[in-house]
Amino acid sequence: VGAGLPSELLLRRPDLAASEARLVAAAANIAAARAALLPGISLSAGAGVGSAALLALADTTRTLSISASVLQKIFDGGRLRADVDIQRSRQRELVESHRRAILAALKEVEDALANGVRDTNQEAAEREILAEAERSLRLAELRYREGADGLLTVLLAQRTLFASQDQLALTRLARLTAAVNLYKALGGGWSAGRAGN
Repeated sequence: VGAGLPSELLLRRPDLAASEARLVAAAANIAAARAALLPGISLSAGAGVGSAALLALADTTRTLSISASVLQKIFDGGRLRADVDIQRSRQRELVESHRRAILAALKEVEDALANGVRDTNQEAAEREILAEAERSLRLAELRYREGADGLLTVLLAQRTLFASQDQLALTRLARLTAAVNLYKALGGGWSAGRAGN
C-alpha cells in the first residue's frame, strides 16, 4: 500500500455513505418544512354538456365553471416555524455525527496503515532470525557429525528453528490481518492501479 492514499477512498465506506444520505434527507426535510410555511393555491376548471332534460332549466346545453381558491396556512401558534427549527437542529446533529464518523474512519485507516507497516517490518526481522536459526542448525549438525558437539546442541538448534518458524507464521498472520483491516477501513475494492482515479 503506497503513501498518500486519496481521502475520496473513504466515500465508499457504507457507514459514511449512509451518514451522507441522512444529511441529504435532513436538508430535504428542512426544505419541506419551509415549504409548509407558504400558502397553497388551488385552481380548478370544468366544462360539460347538459342533457336534453336540462334544456328547460338553462338556455344552453353547455356549462363552464371556473373557480379559484387560495388556501392560507394558519400558523397554529408558530408550530410550522418550530418544525423548521426542529429540522435544522436535526440537521446540525447529523452534521456532527457525520464529522465523528469521518474522524473514526480516518483513525481506522491510520491504525490499519500503522499496523501494516509495523507488521511488515516485524516480518522482515523474523525472516532474518529464521535465517540465522537455519544457519545455527546447519552448523550444529555439522559439529555433531564431526564429533565436536553432542546431540543436545542439535536438538536445541532445532527447537530454536521451530520457534522461529512459529513466530514468523504469527507475524505473517498479523501482517495479513492488518491488510484485511486496511481493506475494510477503506471501504473495500481498492487497488494501487485505481488509487489516482
